[in-house]
Order: sequence, then C-alpha cells, then structure tokens
Amino acid sequence: MVNLLKFDPQVSRDKSMHQTHWTFLLFARLHQKCVQPILGVFQSGLTPSKLSLSLVMGMFCGLCPIPGTTTLLCGFLAFRLRLNFAVMQTMNYAVSPLQYLLLIPFIKMGACLLPDASIPFSVSELIISLQHTPYQTIQHLWQVLLSAVVAWFMLCLPLAWISYRVLKSFLQRKFVTAPAL
Repeated sequence: MVNLLKFDPQVSRDKSMHQTHWTFLLFARLHQKCVQPILGVFQSGLTPSKLSLSLVMGMFCGLCPIPGTTTLLCGFLAFRLRLNFAVMQTMNYAVSPLQYLLLIPFIKMGACLLPDASIPFSVSELIISLQHTPYQTIQHLWQVLLSAVVAWFMLCLPLAWISYRVLKSFLQRKFVTAPAL
C-alpha cells in the first residue's frame, strides 16, 4: 500500500522549481511580446527634450476644461510640434480624472477673471432656463466654458513651462550617453 500523505522534499522542490520556471518564462515572453514593443514606440528616436515636451503637453492638453477636445488638441500639437502622439495620449488619459475634478475650480477662477461669465443659478434654475430661453442659456454656458479655458490657460501655461524645464533636466541627467570612442 502506498502512503499518499508521505512528504518527499525532493519531489516538492522539483515541483516548485518547475512552477517558478514556467512563471518566469511566461513573464519573460509577455515582456518580450508586449512591453518591449510598447516601450519601443515611446522611445522611438526621442531626445530628452522631445520626450519631456510630449509628456508636459499631454498633461497640459488633458486638463483642458472643455470635455471631448483633449484628443484633438493633443493630435494638433503632436502634429504641429512633431511630438510623440502615443506619449501625449498616454499622459492625456492619465490626467483625465483631474480634468473633471478641476472643471469647477476652473469655472470659478474664470468667473473671477471675467465677471460676465459667472453662473448665478442652481441646476434646477438651469433646467428651467434651458426650457424657456435655450439659446441664451447655451450662449451663457459657452461664455462660462470660455472663461474656464482662459483660467486654464493662465494657470497651466506657467506650470507647463516649469514642469518642462524640470523634467527636461531630469531626463537629460538620466539618459546621458557615453561619448563614442
């Protein structure tokens, strides 16, 4: 009769090594087939200056207070400034939750900058206003959004410049290559 409850350390060690080996091979294959091509796209001929500009512009565009315009803005700037669109879109998507969190502060800041663009009514008053005078209400909401864009631009432009300078100096120090012999 065979004792099934008997512990054999040699069999246990071989089994764990076999599982570790397959896990290592799986992650190595995943890294080779998935991660390396993605990293290749992000690093395809980018200088530290272009990489830092792509990251900062992606973040800058991703915080635009007009929902739905961030991808178009990223695409336009990537084409115009010859930046890496994939890096910009990744950063754009990374900061997209902040876009919605900062919408109200940008609107309030815009109302301080441009007093005609304040929202003096609640949601129920907004619905009633849309039912009775839809054209004037939509026109007023556009003024509010444009004032938020002014506030966004005034706040993000200096922050983007500072972020670019800091990130550029960091990337230049990190990716310094040895001179060719």
